[in-house]
Amino acid sequence: MLKISHSLINEATKIGNNHAPDLLIIACSATKKQTSAPLTALELYDGPAYRVLRKGLNGSGVRPEIWILSAKHGLIESRFPLLPYDVKMDQENIQELSPEIELFVKRFAPPGKFRKILIWAGKQYLFALPPTFLTRAEVDIAQGSIGRKLSVLKGWCADWAKAKAEPSNQGLARGIHSRANRTANQPLKYFIPDWDDYLDPDYDFINDRFSWDGGERIRLYAHELFKRRQLYDGILVSLGQAHMAKGFARNGLKPEAEIIPARQYLHLTKRQMVLGDCGAFSYRQDPVPPFTVAQVVKSYSSLGVDIGASIDHIPFGDVKDNDKIRPLRSNEISERIELTARLASDFLVESRKTGKFIPMGVIQAKSSDEFASLAESYIKVGYQYIALGGLVPRGDDEIQAIAEAVVLRIERVYPQSAPSIRIHLFGVLREKLFPRLKELGIASFDSGSYLRKAWLRSDKNYLSTTGKWYSALRVPYRDDPRFCKNALEAGVSVKKLEKLETTCLRLLREFDRKQRNLKDVLDALEAYDGLLLRTSDVQDLRDKYERTLEDKPWKSCKCPVCRNLGIEVIIFRGFNRNKRRGFHNTWVFFNELCQLRGGGPPI
Repeated sequence: MLKISHSLINEATKIGNNHAPDLLIIACSATKKQTSAPLTALELYDGPAYRVLRKGLNGSGVRPEIWILSAKHGLIESRFPLLPYDVKMDQENIQELSPEIELFVKRFAPPGKFRKILIWAGKQYLFALPPTFLTRAEVDIAQGSIGRKLSVLKGWCADWAKAKAEPSNQGLARGIHSRANRTANQPLKYFIPDWDDYLDPDYDFINDRFSWDGGERIRLYAHELFKRRQLYDGILVSLGQAHMAKGFARNGLKPEAEIIPARQYLHLTKRQMVLGDCGAFSYRQDPVPPFTVAQVVKSYSSLGVDIGASIDHIPFGDVKDNDKIRPLRSNEISERIELTARLASDFLVESRKTGKFIPMGVIQAKSSDEFASLAESYIKVGYQYIALGGLVPRGDDEIQAIAEAVVLRIERVYPQSAPSIRIHLFGVLREKLFPRLKELGIASFDSGSYLRKAWLRSDKNYLSTTGKWYSALRVPYRDDPRFCKNALEAGVSVKKLEKLETTCLRLLREFDRKQRNLKDVLDALEAYDGLLLRTSDVQDLRDKYERTLEDKPWKSCKCPVCRNLGIEVIIFRGFNRNKRRGFHNTWVFFNELCQLRGGGPPI
């Protein structure tokens, strides 16, 4: 198995520096080819500079590295697949893009990596680049009238055309760097699934009252609550929610006139992406998926997703058979894998005709070899973005083996296009695998686990900025039917129940203000929480609560949730507290992810 070691990369860098390449950074253009199918960035933009560049590079000679400075996407590699958009580089975008661009340049264009750097951009775009980068000795900025700047670009293209291609032994350096280049342009992008995870922005935590009070609900999403502090790169919306009670995409199969675009409904920023999928888990027990290819392509386009996943059918678990549930048979597993591949092929054809999104081909398979073979066939028919499905029940070692097999097959069979192929992992967030997945150049993944842990675990509800997990303090509503039933069976009156609840909340808030000792709070929690008649040992819960209250992790957190709520964030009580705690967890996780992928903490 090929592994990338630091020594190999360093050696490759030494080899490459003897013949250091040139770099062209060119601003995007307002003029774009009108297309419903994704094109590479270099082909999509169609302003005068791009026509000059394509003509100048259409021949022999040395091809420079080309980065495009996009008002929507930031710095991207020229082979990045895009659809047309209409976003201008205004002051707001400059402020939003600049930190990420600065980190990107620092990491992937250090002094000495490039022989010469040409920047072809207007004044507004130059403001988005780091001032220290613009003043480096090897940097040349095209200036003057548009005619003068085009003349400069033509001169550089002529120089590149005359230059000799680098010696064949440079292929070693390129091969070793292929994965690293893919990682640079396509880091581990994180999508969080949408399950109506919005909040009441003005919820009254002291009196536990909603601000809308029977009126129209005002939806506040996590990315709005945290403002410029990013929690995720995008949101996953699933058509499988059409069968469920939650999630925005359940509206995706409505008549087109009734559909609100995802970006508008979810209050997304310009740079946050929307990934659409079919939610195969929701129909896993059905003999066939409940959608047609045409329905899905139309729904994705109506919802306004940026990336749309093909229809798949999970090849494991149970199936409904004459109103009974039974395990899938071996032949049915193979049939589902083949069906998924056929649907992916049809989906690509249909999306190219009528789709308004980047198509993602979903692969289902039994083994790593089968995943690799199917990945090869998907790319052969034209996919540039593929997704590996059915990974959730698999162990870490198996997931790593699958990812490695797919990447190595792509690099072997498609060495030229490998850096531009993107791979998504559906439904998995395995922290132990992240370093290796980054090394392999995995483009993206999705998971809601850090959000859900806020209310689905007894010992891991709050993730501190030091990486430690803490239990939330359970203070359920006294009018909860199950809780009331347990209390009455224990001989506790409604009046006594109300007093216990009020005492818990009052003592917790006094403790947060250093007006109450720890023992009093623990005693009150134990008296009230014990009425839930959990299977958990009461003493075990008390020990967990004591650790939480002794460490007070919310006190040292700078996120908007902890700063504004104080101890309320650690109280397990209603979705307005629980989901805010989940958003805090997601923010802490995303900070760690950004550090790993080399982009620094989210702003």
